[in-house]
Amino acid sequence: MTRLWDLALILEDAGVYEEAKERLREIVESYENDPGGEDLRTLACIEKLALIYEKMKQWEEGEKMFRQVIQMRKRVQGPDHPDTTNSMANLASMYRDQGHLEEAEKLE
Repeated sequence: MTRLWDLALILEDAGVYEEAKERLREIVESYENDPGGEDLRTLACIEKLALIYEKMKQWEEGEKMFRQVIQMRKRVQGPDHPDTTNSMANLASMYRDQGHLEEAEKLE
């Protein structure tokens, strides 16, 4: 999984988002079958996938994944954990990119 993660990061840096997205999906599927969907590695991978969707301007899918991560992080790590607030900031950033300032302000 580490190699797939590294490959996904390299592909993202190279702007090959579709390929990076596929590698991340492979990792998420593997983690969901092994330690469980609320494992921190799974959450990190889903969030990275949401960031890829944001870069691809696939807003609906990105928002869905960010919301999933935020909900799970609140349950697993707590609402005030830095990872949870960072995930909320990422969703707020995506809202700002779309011009949805009211939604972004609600999260910040």
